[in-house]
Amino acid sequence: LFLPTGLRFLHIYQLQLLSFAVAVMLIMSWQALHLALVPKAVKHARASRLARAQFYEQGVQLTAGHSGVLFFVSLAEHYVEIVADKDIHEKVGAERWQEIVAAFVAQVGQGEVTEGFIAAIGAIGDAMAQHYPRAADDRNELSDGLIEI
Repeated sequence: LFLPTGLRFLHIYQLQLLSFAVAVMLIMSWQALHLALVPKAVKHARASRLARAQFYEQGVQLTAGHSGVLFFVSLAEHYVEIVADKDIHEKVGAERWQEIVAAFVAQVGQGEVTEGFIAAIGAIGDAMAQHYPRAADDRNELSDGLIEI
């Protein structure tokens, strides 16, 4: 209605198509909406891949006793995973890691984020201590700090 009447149908169609493409790009660039539109399974698969990539990028697999553990939390995807080196994972077991993750998620759901992190890290330490007791000459091979990406 606002365009000159001399435009051909094809030109009007091209303008509509261009307007639609620009609108979709603007909508998809809005992170919150983008995350809402992506299926949960896709978000979790991507977050899991990122967790495993960070395990290697941070050098967690390089511990002398092959006992490295990464506690991975993705806020945007609402995803939590414990990635452990092969030796410690076989000794502790996937079920124990899942229990720790479930307890963490429950605490965070109650609004106790800090307490959830403290409890989860403590539980991971307790699970590891059963199979890797602290030696007298033990040294910390990995950073204990929070890494935000």
